[in-house]
Amino acid sequence: MQSHAVSRGAQYSLDVSLFGCLVDAHHGTDPRIPFDTLDTQRVMHRSISKLIQSTLYPSIEDGGTAAQYPEVIGSYGSDDIAIITNYLGQLVRLRRAMEKLFETSVSEQDMEQIEARNADISADEYEASEPHKQPVVKKPLLKSIRLATVAKFQSEEAQVVVISLVRSKNGDECGFLSTDNRIDVLLSRAKHGIYLIGKAKTYDHVDM
Repeated sequence: MQSHAVSRGAQYSLDVSLFGCLVDAHHGTDPRIPFDTLDTQRVMHRSISKLIQSTLYPSIEDGGTAAQYPEVIGSYGSDDIAIITNYLGQLVRLRRAMEKLFETSVSEQDMEQIEARNADISADEYEASEPHKQPVVKKPLLKSIRLATVAKFQSEEAQVVVISLVRSKNGDECGFLSTDNRIDVLLSRAKHGIYLIGKAKTYDHVDM
């Protein structure tokens, strides 16, 4: 959902999930379901979880093996890395560039959208947009680098997450990383560390 749509529909809580609306009724007559809050996270390194703690979830605590997660050190295997972007067009370009060097994997949902996108262009345009590349050594799916849009990666995680910011406009607009709840989705996907790739000025003014 685009940010302008959220701002125009503030009265309808378009930036709140269905579950959020059910547990936090905005009007006295709205139905509200009972709930418990889970305050222990076992996914993120402390350096990541404290960003969420200081903004969205002040009561969150590190538990299990999360407190023992290392800093990002040395090198990681391709199956430990996920590259995420919020834009399908950027996902297509990243996949095209990386397949020259690595085996990549894309979720079925993202792949369906890519195929639908390709179906809308002519064969000549598709051939031009998909230049011939050197064959790569095929690897098992679990050994490939994962590429995904944010929406399709919400239920997954990786040791290291690389986030493509994409935006590089004169107005330094941060796009989908301008709101805390979207940032939370990205932060909570990484175990050991996160890399942001993009123009620094587009996100250095974002509070979170």
